[in-house]
Amino acid sequence: MSSSAFLESERRKLKMEWEQLTNPKPTWEEYKRLKFKKTFK
Repeated sequence: MSSSAFLESERRKLKMEWEQLTNPKPTWEEYKRLKFKKTFK
């Protein structure tokens, strides 16, 4: 699997998680940043 395909699948998983959050949920950009910080330390 190419890295871009991997990133795309990860992004889709994140998007699904984000859509399931209860309101008030962070904006998509904020959510990506939060997840990014947790994953890459």
